[in-house]
Amino acid sequence: MKKHLSKKRVVLAAIVVVALTIASGVAYAYFTSSGSNTGTAGVGGDAGLTVVQKSGTAPSGLVPGGPSKNIVVTVTNGATFAQAVTAIAATVTATGNLGCAVGWFNVTDPAVLPSPAELGPGASQDFTGSISMTENHTDQSACKGAVLTLSLDAS
Repeated sequence: MKKHLSKKRVVLAAIVVVALTIASGVAYAYFTSSGSNTGTAGVGGDAGLTVVQKSGTAPSGLVPGGPSKNIVVTVTNGATFAQAVTAIAATVTATGNLGCAVGWFNVTDPAVLPSPAELGPGASQDFTGSISMTENHTDQSACKGAVLTLSLDAS
């Protein structure tokens, strides 16, 4: 049997071919492009650490050439994020007695172990150092009963 192509079938086939050609052309008809720009982000700063001598731990009874006494320092992180403590410095800044020299006292800074010590938000940690009075072979009587002032710094 011989198949005859009718006019309708030829027109329908032509429409299908044209439609497929257009569809394939749309699928590939686009532009390649690229772009770039800049943005910003803010970095917060530290919130500061609170450094205090631990209540009830003030050393007393220092005498020339005598034993060292502990200095206990509490560092508190008042921030809402963790902060690191890498060092604490303690220094005698005043003696309160005329003739009593700050240089007659040796301070061993509180040790930060492990260093850095990470303090979480609102966390506190104690660190211990020491203080002693040197014996310099002179009359150090001016220091009797002196109340020392210490400067405490954490970083």
